[in-house]
Amino acid sequence: MEHLLRYIKKAIPFVLGTAVFLFFFLYAPGLIYFQEQNQLFLYNRDYFLQTAMHPGGLASYAGAFFTQFYAFAWSGALLSALLIVLAQQSVAKLLVKAGAKTEYLFLSALPALLLWRFLCNENYLVAGIVAQLISLGAVLSVLPLRHKSMYPLFAAGIAIVVYLAAGGAFLLYLALVMLYELYDRQMRQSGRLIPLFAVTLLLAAGLPLVAGMIFPYSSTQLFLGTGFYRYPMENYHFQYILWLLVIVTVILGPWLPAVRNARKVTAITFGGLFLVFFLGFMLLHKAIEPSLEEALEYDHMASKQQWNRIIRHADKKSPSTPISLTCLNLALVKTGTSEDKLFAYFQNSTEGLIPSFGGDFTSPLTTAEVFFHLGLMNEAQHYVFEAMEAIPDHQKSARCLKRLAETNFINGQLGVAQKYLGLLKQTLLYRKWALYATEETHPEWTLHKQYRLPGDEMFSSGNMQAILKNLVLHNPENLCAFRYLMAHTLLNKDWDKVSAHYALGGMHYTSVPWTYQQALAFEWFQKEGNFTSVPWTLDETIITGLQEFMKTLSGASEQQAKFVLEKTFRHTYWYYLFFIF
Repeated sequence: MEHLLRYIKKAIPFVLGTAVFLFFFLYAPGLIYFQEQNQLFLYNRDYFLQTAMHPGGLASYAGAFFTQFYAFAWSGALLSALLIVLAQQSVAKLLVKAGAKTEYLFLSALPALLLWRFLCNENYLVAGIVAQLISLGAVLSVLPLRHKSMYPLFAAGIAIVVYLAAGGAFLLYLALVMLYELYDRQMRQSGRLIPLFAVTLLLAAGLPLVAGMIFPYSSTQLFLGTGFYRYPMENYHFQYILWLLVIVTVILGPWLPAVRNARKVTAITFGGLFLVFFLGFMLLHKAIEPSLEEALEYDHMASKQQWNRIIRHADKKSPSTPISLTCLNLALVKTGTSEDKLFAYFQNSTEGLIPSFGGDFTSPLTTAEVFFHLGLMNEAQHYVFEAMEAIPDHQKSARCLKRLAETNFINGQLGVAQKYLGLLKQTLLYRKWALYATEETHPEWTLHKQYRLPGDEMFSSGNMQAILKNLVLHNPENLCAFRYLMAHTLLNKDWDKVSAHYALGGMHYTSVPWTYQQALAFEWFQKEGNFTSVPWTLDETIITGLQEFMKTLSGASEQQAKFVLEKTFRHTYWYYLFFIF
């Protein structure tokens, strides 16, 4: 039986860590990328002083250090797993020190499950877990000194250090220190308990009040912590439930009765593990919002220019969010397949092509990707800058800095570009890119210089088609702009402009692409009423298909026609033109 308990004791952190790793690596890599994308860790003295010199600053600094490795799904998932396992092991050691029996150590996984659930919130920061680890680690470091004469002073001094390092999590430290004193019969009989309790209350109330005289934070932030949530002025109250859960776990463990019967020990052990599994399932099975994760994954793939991978994702499951659809359409354009496959996927008008500006700090980055590849450098720069400035906790973003360096290089603003590169050179993962960021190493920048319009273009979503047309007229070799012009014409249902716009870039094709054939055939049929003297070579199936479509449409009500035509024509321009929006 002892052998079984030792095996399970070792298996809990391994199974937990593996589950956390696989969960984030396979099921939620978008959340991993999102964390790194909105935080910038710099290797310089100023950044350390700015980040660490306030209550909870060391946890914020360490959290940012770990977050830089979230640039890769595997390393971010691995770090998340390690941090959560460290939290579980810390609680397990606290249980052992409190006198809990081995068969009840499964309780140590409960706070870890809650931390796991916290990380499924895209705005909960790694610094939050680090703060808990600092607090738990401090408790474990002072417990061996409980019977020393200077213990109260030492514990109080550590409380000050924990407050400076972990912020509000020092309340967890104070609560646990007092809890272990309550367990100690000798301490209760010595008469030191009441003075220690008074000192604990004084520290709990006094440290934040003193900090309020020095640091410009609200009393709520000073008492309950800063740096663990992306929105500084919003309180993530579930954080405090975690503290309570740790305390309840440490209280409950020693109170559970010892069991000597081998069968009962086995039943308790496996029953506890089943409870952990059940609670974990209830906490996590809907923890990830599918639409958010989809959007974050697509946006990341677009930023890395993984066009074929985006299309493979869309082939498995059609995009369901504006961001993912925007990334898919960009991938279709960049791979040259939008001419044939634009309507192979559900389209959301022109908003799925070039979305309007959103006031958040995520969607503008996706739109900026489109502008960058079109050659609209000023707009790409504007959107990226606004997105970075909109990050709620006022962090910088390596992704944004890279793009700003590129757009300024292309626009000829070399001094400004060097400013951004100077910041990236102070990072670990982007330093090499910044050191070798020249036109020689990035020949595509030369192309973008040729594509960009010579003057500032008045921009608004209302004249997007005119801007795309100007891009094509300025440089007919800008195939990206031409494909976007055609796609915008089709999705905006400007069927009477299709032939005029196609003439601007038709010389690039030896035969008319499939989707363009559908639109050209419809325009010709609407204007001429027949297919004689058609100036383009149209496939016979296009002509007969359009004739069948129009015949069915004219011979039935709209609802009946939609039902009949959907099966055969739902992936055509004609079906989109009449039945979508």
